[in-house]
This record gives sequence, C-alpha cells and structure tokens, in this order.
Amino acid sequence: MLGRVALALLAFFALEVLGLAWLGPRVGVWATLAWIVATAILGVALARAVGLGVLYRWLEKMSEREQPEEGLVDGLLVLAGGALLVSPGPLGDLLGALLFVPPLRRALAERMRRRARGWVSRGDVEVLTWRDADVDDDEPRDERPREVIDVVGVAVDDAPAPPQLPPGPTER
Repeated sequence: MLGRVALALLAFFALEVLGLAWLGPRVGVWATLAWIVATAILGVALARAVGLGVLYRWLEKMSEREQPEEGLVDGLLVLAGGALLVSPGPLGDLLGALLFVPPLRRALAERMRRRARGWVSRGDVEVLTWRDADVDDDEPRDERPREVIDVVGVAVDDAPAPPQLPPGPTER
C-alpha cells in the first residue's frame, strides 16, 4: 500500500512538472511565476477562511447537540485543497480549487466515509484504544481498585455571573 502511495505521489509531481513545462513557454516565465505565487497565496487564504468556516459550523452544530453536516473529513479535504493550491503546478491548482466547491467536497467526503466503513467491516482496519495498545492480552488484567479523585465543580450554565470557586487548601 505504501509503495502505491509513493508511486502515485511521484507520478503526480511528474505531471505537475510537465504541466509547468508546457505552460511556461505559452504564457511566459513571469506570468507562470505570478500564477504560482498567486495560487499559493489564494490557497493559504482559502484554506484558512473555508477551514475556519467548516470548523465554526461543526462546533455550532455540536453545541446544539446536532449531527454536523460537515465533519472531520471535510476539514481535511479543505486542508488538502489548500496544500494543493500552495504547491506549484496547474494540476494541483485545479484539484485544489475543486476541493473548495462544497458539493464536490461533500460528495468526495461521503465516498471516503463509505470506503472507510467498508475497510472496517471487512476487517482491513483494526481500531485500538490507548488502553488496548498498552495491555497485552496474555497478561491478567490488574483488578486493583483505582485511585479516587475528588473534584469540586460549579455549574456555569445557569450562573449569570462568573462562578466563584471554593477556597483552595492553602487559602483556608
């Protein structure tokens, strides 16, 4: 799998160089350099603006206890689109710009989610938690009682003013 990814990246960068070599003589060196710089600046600006917009909409939906339409995959695709626009070359610019079109980005994100679900259902992907990774299945689990941590909390949802915490152990 890793070899295929490396080969795909190598082919992509080769196509980018060929695209620049084709574009340069047709529009001129200065216009080509201006295009590279302009799309890099545009890529950073778009990734920041659209990425923050995706993040804010996601957080807003989560605060309303609703399922966000745009998820983590959308945010990663926006980041990838910005990176493609920053990289020099017409192919990356085209693909990066397409990732900023919301319907196309959502369709690609949904396809990626379906593919990932297939990997998990076939057993191609194994999900581990930190505890699973640290515990050897052959060893017996530690059944000792865990340390109790006593915490004093203050509800802040209904409080009109900032909450006043009780004095700490050194202030008493």
